[in-house]
Amino acid sequence: MFTACSKKPANVSGQIFVVTSGRENVKMGLVGVHVISDEQFKVLAAKVGTQIKEATIKDAQHQADQKAGEALIQHLLSLESPDLKVPQLEALRKEAAEPMAQGMMDEMFEGNSLRVDKASARADGHNLSEVIFREAKDQLIALLPTIVTKTDADGRFTIPVQSKVWVIAGGERAVGDKKEHYLWISPYKLPENTPPAPLLIANDSEIDSLDQFYALLAAQTGTPPNLSGLRKVEVCPAWAKWIETAKEKAAVAVNETKVTKEKADAETEKARIEAAAAAEKTRIEAARIAQIKRDEALAADVKRPAGEKCEVEIAAGVKMTMCWIPAGNFVMGSSKDVGARTHPVKLTQGFWLSQTEVTQAQWRAVMGNNPSSFNGDHLPVEQVSWDDICGNEARTGGFLGKLSQLQANGERFDLPTEAQWEYACRAGKTGDSDGNLGTKAWFNDNSGSKTHPVGQKQENAWGLLDMQGNVSEWCADWYGESSTGAVTDPTGPSSGLYRVCRGGGWNNVASYCRIAIRNSFGYPSGHGNIVGFRVVRSSVPQ
Repeated sequence: MFTACSKKPANVSGQIFVVTSGRENVKMGLVGVHVISDEQFKVLAAKVGTQIKEATIKDAQHQADQKAGEALIQHLLSLESPDLKVPQLEALRKEAAEPMAQGMMDEMFEGNSLRVDKASARADGHNLSEVIFREAKDQLIALLPTIVTKTDADGRFTIPVQSKVWVIAGGERAVGDKKEHYLWISPYKLPENTPPAPLLIANDSEIDSLDQFYALLAAQTGTPPNLSGLRKVEVCPAWAKWIETAKEKAAVAVNETKVTKEKADAETEKARIEAAAAAEKTRIEAARIAQIKRDEALAADVKRPAGEKCEVEIAAGVKMTMCWIPAGNFVMGSSKDVGARTHPVKLTQGFWLSQTEVTQAQWRAVMGNNPSSFNGDHLPVEQVSWDDICGNEARTGGFLGKLSQLQANGERFDLPTEAQWEYACRAGKTGDSDGNLGTKAWFNDNSGSKTHPVGQKQENAWGLLDMQGNVSEWCADWYGESSTGAVTDPTGPSSGLYRVCRGGGWNNVASYCRIAIRNSFGYPSGHGNIVGFRVVRSSVPQ
């Protein structure tokens, strides 16, 4: 409200007024002061108040439509899922967002009696209420009588009417490159029988919001309306109809997409089932052919004589001679050793066993190195651990893994089991008497404390050389107690600490080179110059 000041404010000159609204030394230029009668103000309030009410309803309509549009977009977003993309929904979302960004605002101001600058409202980022207030203020000023009360150099003016009047003043001040505009409306009533007195304008309260402005004007025309109620309106019918149509289009698009996806999924599943059936058919056919080959190999094995030889090229220019060991039965073990046991063993499949221990030349051809202590291409390789040879239980590493990978026909190599080794060493012989060991083995009495080239001693009945002496030979089995009963195709314990070695070596006395004696060199990672190995290959295709 405007109040009379008893003294001139500081820093006032000409038409500059000091506005006191909690801020000191704020200079503002007074655009004009209007003093009108109470009756005139009621007429103006009724006219401008009606227009503001209409614009406020439009503002509420805009908010309702915008919320409905946002709800529609959220609904359209909820219809999609990670496994269901509907391209039509994106177009519908864009189409729904366009009226909110531009179209609805244009429709809202259609026919509006207030002179609202729509482009300016968007550019300035103001909401509709702020724009309405600014335009209503300007329109109110424009409707005032043309006679404006003039102020003197100190900003004082005299109220010429001896009754209730309304003082309406407009002001502005520069803030950088922009100007701030203000509107003051204040009722003022002179005491009766009081001569007109000069007043000095000061600002106690600014009308700076739509609600305050509208409430003040509406109070002159009746009970102030509930402004919040004006914003609770229904969505524009045309907009609501478009939303329902968009939802229907979205439902159709989603359904069509689901049907298309289900059809594609069904076709994919059909293709998968057909592919699986074809793969199974191929597998069955491959298994049938493999079984035929195994049957043929087994039939050939029955006719193949013990000791038959073949050569396998293990690498370019490097060959290995293998001897055929037929299936059969034998008594394993010896009664000579304390606690030793003998037991029947049945081997159901014949196998190929390398005629000699693996040589250094053969090891180098496969592994590319030679760890041996005694050097010579035809000497048995030594200083190789069980782990170096096998790599792992699956034989996919080490010497055996690489040797198998080098075979074009898919042949698989392994260490002989302890039973296979003793059966091949006996070559049909029973008992534990070795006769003249020196004719077939290098051992402590004749080795000269070193290994010798393989194949220099007498072969056994199945064509094998150096099965006893020269170097002890790793077997596939874990070391454990001997069986007490008959066994078929034994492979030894399922676990243990040590691996079996058989045959004795250049450093052993004759008793440790016997056919049936069991030895354990140590841990699978252990190695020395007294231990080597030979390999076994099955005749039956794997």
